[in-house]
Amino acid sequence: MKNAKDVIKRKAKKETAGQILSRYRESFELSQTALAELIGTTQNNISAIENGKREIGVNVAIKLCAIFPLTLEKLLIPQGIKNHPDYIKALKKAS
Repeated sequence: MKNAKDVIKRKAKKETAGQILSRYRESFELSQTALAELIGTTQNNISAIENGKREIGVNVAIKLCAIFPLTLEKLLIPQGIKNHPDYIKALKKAS
């Protein structure tokens, strides 16, 4: 297993939630099936999330945060809240 600090430090240009999940899962030496069993979902669901075909739901994200040193924001809004299009739209409307 890689050092968790090394995993956190290594950042791709702009990672998607699926890429983040894949990176952490691999660093903890977990297969998609093993991770799916840990959080009560299917391997197909993990695969779809990692490949950008499905978004991470809040319930799955909460379980992933219990396993990996991640925050909900990092998983659900990997680009950061201030860069999220809905945040920007709401901010403009409120101004």
